[in-house]
Amino acid sequence: MVLQGDKKKGNAEWLNMAVGKVWNLYCLSLEMAKNETMQPDIESNPAQETHEG
Repeated sequence: MVLQGDKKKGNAEWLNMAVGKVWNLYCLSLEMAKNETMQPDIESNPAQETHEG
């Protein structure tokens, strides 16, 4: 017999795992979009040297 508390704990663990997986996919997609957006600007602007006087 499964107790009601155990069932809720199992549901919470499953939900936590699912949210974690979705969050990882979101972060990966966000990082890829950032790189695709910023990389052309980085490549088109040569690094400027700083000269200390």
